[in-house]
Amino acid sequence: MILIYGMCMLVLITSGVSYLLLKHYGYKKTGFFVSFAIAFIVIIPVLYLIFESEIYSKNDVREDLKNAGVVLNDDFEIKENDIIGLSDYYQFTKIKISDTDRDKIIRLIKNAKNFKTLAEIQYHDKGTLRDTKNIRFIWHYNVKDEYIIETYERKQEHIPMELILSVNEHSNVLDLNVTRD
Repeated sequence: MILIYGMCMLVLITSGVSYLLLKHYGYKKTGFFVSFAIAFIVIIPVLYLIFESEIYSKNDVREDLKNAGVVLNDDFEIKENDIIGLSDYYQFTKIKISDTDRDKIIRLIKNAKNFKTLAEIQYHDKGTLRDTKNIRFIWHYNVKDEYIIETYERKQEHIPMELILSVNEHSNVLDLNVTRD
């Protein structure tokens, strides 16, 4: 993380120095455009990271849900979306869904071959899973009124992703939590 910040600062300092040098040699406008182009290399990714929570779209929701094997048939609304972190990425999303989609997700979880109740859940040590290449686990379980799909996927040369989808049988709010680390 410190390395990333250091590189960003180096690029911004280079931008300022290039402007001063070109201005000193009489190329003030060229210096402005060159330094702006160099600074742009840092500014655009930083702005994307700052506003990433706001640009999360329904298509992004559908893509994340596809990782859990869930497809929403009815329209839905993104109520909240918070993204925290850079190298360790945590996303917390609340989605208002229809009664029909909620009931369909609950049936999907209950009918899964590996469906478990709280007493039957067997947790895996994710530390050992991280060392394994090309692995994918999907757990379907319920805890009281919550029905949960938890996925863990690690592809070779990719960052591991954990996705937890939960829906309460008495609510139309679907919680979607994604972790990449």
